[in-house]
Amino acid sequence: MLDNMSSYFVKPVQIDSMIEIRPKLIEVSRKFGKIDVEVFHAEVLVAKAMLTAQVIEQA
Repeated sequence: MLDNMSSYFVKPVQIDSMIEIRPKLIEVSRKFGKIDVEVFHAEVLVAKAMLTAQVIEQA
């Protein structure tokens, strides 16, 4: 479950442009995980986000 998300947009990207999304797992514990997400267009960084997710156990 998504707990928190911060996003930063570096450059504008035209609609219908091909983008590449590169997630990186930063930290994982029993209850939380942190992911760094980078968005590239033509090998240029156009956006970045930091996600914190909470793990919910189902019984």
